[in-house]
Amino acid sequence: MSWGAYLKGGLGDSSKLAYQYIYGKGENVTIDSGIYTNSVIVKDAQQAMKDYMRELNAKNRDFTNVNTKDAGFRASAQGRALLRSAGRADAQGYLINDGRLLTEQGNMALKFVNNRFALNSFNTKMVSQVKTRWSVDETYEFQSFAAAPQNVTPIPLGASTLTIPDGLSAYMVDLGLAQPFSYHSQWDETWQL
Repeated sequence: MSWGAYLKGGLGDSSKLAYQYIYGKGENVTIDSGIYTNSVIVKDAQQAMKDYMRELNAKNRDFTNVNTKDAGFRASAQGRALLRSAGRADAQGYLINDGRLLTEQGNMALKFVNNRFALNSFNTKMVSQVKTRWSVDETYEFQSFAAAPQNVTPIPLGASTLTIPDGLSAYMVDLGLAQPFSYHSQWDETWQL
């Protein structure tokens, strides 16, 4: 399989992860944060989480660690506004019921790296400002045929697309031809409380 198709199409991080899956030994990988910071759903989730943290602060509640999977965030007005049922479209991305964000489907670079993920925040309050370290920590692996027979990964190859069942990619691990691994991305922001 040619990973150059990914690189040529501007999907370098996706190619990096796929290469690591096939040729790596399970080592952790760090990917560029720009793939997340340029995402519509990530920007919207960050704003919703900051508004939620402002609400927690007003109630003198701790907001050192806030994650999109947190039950409190998901139940909040800010979290509920990110749900698909709140009118969010595939073009915007949305919060899935389990707290992961679904990438806006037109953002091919992020979709092929991480279509569903949780957004984490570690926050330090500094009087009227908050310093936040945003992060995404995931495992690069595929679901088996038994778990999700309908899941496929389309690989753009110029004018055509190669579609590989995720179950086949998962089975490669069983055959010793691939190795799951963890990957990480992070970025910092200081904002007004």
